[in-house]
Amino acid sequence: MKNYLFILLVFVSSTVFSQGASIKGRLIDTSGIEKFKNASVMLLNAYNNKLINFTRTNANGEFRFVGCDTGYFKIVASASSFADMAEYVTVAKMKDINLGSLNMIRTFELMEAVVINAKRAAIEMRGDTVIYTADSFKTFEGANVEDLLRKLPGVQVDRNGKITAQGKTVDRVLVDGEEFFGDDASIATKNLNARNVDAVKVYDAQSSDAKASGDAATLKVMDIRLKDNAKQGWIGKLTLGGAKGKNHDLYDAKLFVNHFQKKERFGIYGISANSPEVNISWSDKREFTNNINSSFDGDGNVTSYFSGSDFDYWLGYSQGLPMGNTTYGYYQNKFKNDKISLNINGGYKDLLLDTRTESRTKNLLSNNTIDQLNSNTVKNYKNRADFGISTEFKLDTLTTLGIGVSANQDNLINEQNNDVSSFSQEGFRLNTQSTKSTVEGTSKGFGTSMFFRRNFANKDKYFGANFSYGQKNTENTTDFESNVYAADSFNASTQNFAQNKNFNGLANSLNARAFYYQPVNDEFRIIMNSSFNSETQASEKFTFNKNEVVYIDSLSSKADYMNSKFTNSLALGYKKGKIRFELGASHNLINLRQSEDIRGINLKQDPISFITPTFEFSYRYYTQGNLRINYYNNIQNPSLSAIQPIIDNINPINLNIGNPDLKNSNSHSLNFQLYDNRTFKNRYIWANLSLNTTQNAFVSSTEFNSKGQSVTKQVNSNGVYGINGNLYYYKKMNKWPLNLTLNYQPSFNNYTNFINNIKNVTQSWSQRFSPGIGLDLEVTGIDVKYNYTINSSKASVFQNFTNNNTLQGWEIDLYYNNPKYFDLEVEIQQNTRPTNAVFKQNANNFILSANISRHLDKKRNFVLTAGVYDLFNQNLGYSRNVYQNTITENTFNTFTQFFYGRISWRFNKLGANTKKTAADGLKIDAKPTDEIKTEAPSEEPKAEPVKDDKLEPVKEEGVKKK
Repeated sequence: MKNYLFILLVFVSSTVFSQGASIKGRLIDTSGIEKFKNASVMLLNAYNNKLINFTRTNANGEFRFVGCDTGYFKIVASASSFADMAEYVTVAKMKDINLGSLNMIRTFELMEAVVINAKRAAIEMRGDTVIYTADSFKTFEGANVEDLLRKLPGVQVDRNGKITAQGKTVDRVLVDGEEFFGDDASIATKNLNARNVDAVKVYDAQSSDAKASGDAATLKVMDIRLKDNAKQGWIGKLTLGGAKGKNHDLYDAKLFVNHFQKKERFGIYGISANSPEVNISWSDKREFTNNINSSFDGDGNVTSYFSGSDFDYWLGYSQGLPMGNTTYGYYQNKFKNDKISLNINGGYKDLLLDTRTESRTKNLLSNNTIDQLNSNTVKNYKNRADFGISTEFKLDTLTTLGIGVSANQDNLINEQNNDVSSFSQEGFRLNTQSTKSTVEGTSKGFGTSMFFRRNFANKDKYFGANFSYGQKNTENTTDFESNVYAADSFNASTQNFAQNKNFNGLANSLNARAFYYQPVNDEFRIIMNSSFNSETQASEKFTFNKNEVVYIDSLSSKADYMNSKFTNSLALGYKKGKIRFELGASHNLINLRQSEDIRGINLKQDPISFITPTFEFSYRYYTQGNLRINYYNNIQNPSLSAIQPIIDNINPINLNIGNPDLKNSNSHSLNFQLYDNRTFKNRYIWANLSLNTTQNAFVSSTEFNSKGQSVTKQVNSNGVYGINGNLYYYKKMNKWPLNLTLNYQPSFNNYTNFINNIKNVTQSWSQRFSPGIGLDLEVTGIDVKYNYTINSSKASVFQNFTNNNTLQGWEIDLYYNNPKYFDLEVEIQQNTRPTNAVFKQNANNFILSANISRHLDKKRNFVLTAGVYDLFNQNLGYSRNVYQNTITENTFNTFTQFFYGRISWRFNKLGANTKKTAADGLKIDAKPTDEIKTEAPSEEPKAEPVKDDKLEPVKEEGVKKK
């Protein structure tokens, strides 16, 4: 052991104290005019194009690399209006090397010449865009795009397919600048072959509207660019699998087919599974397991409609055993020299989710506690058919018009059985409830949208407008039975319900917006914006006792709701060099009206007129380094269900009622963001600090009686504020196949609510520390992640309560890829959730999963896979939470141990595009030292519209683009 330590010490010492060689040179052009100040120069490994070091030239065009090891290197120099220059050098001894003057050739001169065996740099930066050349990163034969992304510096892909680039989650994944099978990124990353990828572009983008209005919000976009020979023909993949579990058998089948033909492409994707391969996104799962409704917020965005059914619930992301089918198809084409584009998509989804949940909730009151045990079984089936068509017209080089239409229909069948028991602090049973319900419903939606964009000769001048209209019609029926027993020290009571509930609802949304961007001079500009949003809802809820035809007044309603908002904003912007500053104000006018016929209620709120300030400051101290501070204000209207004074008796033990006296809430947020991306040093830092407070916040007010029954409504209250932060750090070692990550998330939040008319203030602290390390040896690799979370909270209503809860866990992912033999993957996960005075249940577990794959052909198109999930059968569906005056522990069914087998076949018929242009270069025999690399000017990355907006890469003035 001492010998090993001595050898290690000698190795480290020699590495630290070795000075290495230096390489220097000077960039010149043939005319001698250009000085090449701040030109970029990269030092690469000549064998694999891996980046070793990066620098910029001084005022005389000189550069120098120090501390170089022996080896064979390539130096690539880049400057605006000049072709990239490549020079090869061998360092045999630790001595300084002077390359002398290196000639740079102007692009237009090069285009006229016959040159070039064109090799490209592994990583390029064009302004804010980072471009990874796919062939520079070695992947095994048959690897998909997801495997390629894991090789790119600064890009991570987790086991669920979520992509993170430069510390930020990737919001959109495009293929050749276009959406690919909607917004499901995994269809592209899991089915396209890595060998067909030419480059991967990563950039921040924002819509044209956001850019014009000064909105700082951006999306992280990844654009997968295919090789020319992969854009002509068919590609596809077929996968069939089966599994044997301890208590269930599983299956999955997937088909992916896509066709490219010049500007035209179309495809189909299908999946049928009752395993984790169902692979629906968290947003789909939330929508498919919650309800069949949706609605609009104060800014005209769709959020959550009126409560169509009284059974609105959230089953959680990973709860339950799913069985689903999905079929999705799309068609895209461009006509008239790309002046007209067409996008058609449609599909069908269904999901059956069987969820069984056991929960224990402790309610903290001022002088005692009430414990509640809840057993819930839900079978939730929902299907959706949707269709959309959109087209875009380029009326001229500066004007664009877009039109889109969409429609969908949802069907829901929900069966639920629920048993609840409540106990006093002394263990005395206060009440029990047994409920059985069946809900069947249909929802039909229709929407249309238009946008108009107008640019001008002055590139900073801009006008745009958009319009959208949406309608949704919902109908459902509910059969409901409930038996309730409640008792205290003096008396007991029993209630039995057998009822039918019918619901009909119609909602409409109308949104219009116009915006204008006018420069005053090179530094100042004026931004004007006007918008109108209107929402109307009409709903009928009727509750009948079974076998009766007269509805129950207290449980029924006929309501109309109207909310409109008109906003005018004006801002003055300033930009010079690295500084950007905007200051403005918005005038808002809100009208709110509600009527309820059965109770004779007609509430019309006086028009609300208010002015909100807007503020943003940013300092771009580096090409990809930016400090940003912004403030925003938001007015939120109460929902219809929160206002209506109608008793909801679905849960007689815990009743909910409306509050017509609710006022609008007003939230304020101040945000600090730091983004520092050092691509050529393989280091990224992203940090955020947010301060939030809300006036007249919507909070709960709950009253408990002596039998443990509660009645809850929403009220307004102040005292809701918080501070939340996030720090992400990534570093990949240049000389070692090693990367390090660190994520730290602290938060503090102050909440208020009311318990038996007593104000309760809850303060909660949370800190999450997540370091990670990865080692990539090409054939083998390992990723290790550790999570440590500490939560602490206290509630004023119950002075004896203090929660200190610690969670920790680690994950290890191992892989081995050998095309000659087999591929092996091993995933290990350990979760430690210790018991304490608050949480009594032992929820620790150890999960080991592994699979081995054998490829049946040289091109690795046929693959056999066998594996095991949760070998020791310890996967546990479990969650714990402390919120305000309630403590909750949940256990639920989820996937446990199963053994599986799978076969997949990747097929393609692609035609090579051998046509070359001058910019592509003509191959000739050339020595490495004579080799010059060039590339045709590339189009700026683009993205398809988000709703009505068009995404554009974020550009900053004062930064030279290559």
